[in-house]
Amino acid sequence: MKTRRIVEWAVTGVLATVLLVGGFVLGVFHTEAAGAVGLTREGAPTTVSQELFAAPSPDPSEPPAAGNGLVAAAPLPADGAVPKRETLEAKLKALDTSKLVGIDGAPVTISYEVLDAETGAVVASKQPTAPLIPASNTKTLTTLAVMHAFTGSETFATTVVQPAPGQIVLVGAATPCC
Repeated sequence: MKTRRIVEWAVTGVLATVLLVGGFVLGVFHTEAAGAVGLTREGAPTTVSQELFAAPSPDPSEPPAAGNGLVAAAPLPADGAVPKRETLEAKLKALDTSKLVGIDGAPVTISYEVLDAETGAVVASKQPTAPLIPASNTKTLTTLAVMHAFTGSETFATTVVQPAPGQIVLVGAATPCC
């Protein structure tokens, strides 16, 4: 029984030492370790601005509004003809995509599918079933969270303001109405 307790303490001591030494080494060499496994990128900006941690100004005030306030709704465009699939495919194929490269310099995979909103007919497509990571996982995850949290009958009040000529800002409400 006494031998077992000694072994338990010895194992605990060895594990604690390994964790402490490993933490120290990782703390000292974390940049090199992250670079070795591809988690850093030379010249990449930081993800958090240092201004985020700056002390707030003692008396915050709203910036003065410019422009004339609310913006009128834009006129709807006239209905147009759906382009022929051959025409659209030809225009899309004519685009120079040779300069589109990934982080590693390899050519990127381009995948799209354009549908007619009324009929659902495919107007143009290129590798529509290619398994690709979405352009913005954050948008996908946010959409999933919203779809899970709401029933779909909610609406959100949004106001369009014009702080300066030629500039519009959407001001969304935080809670759904109706």
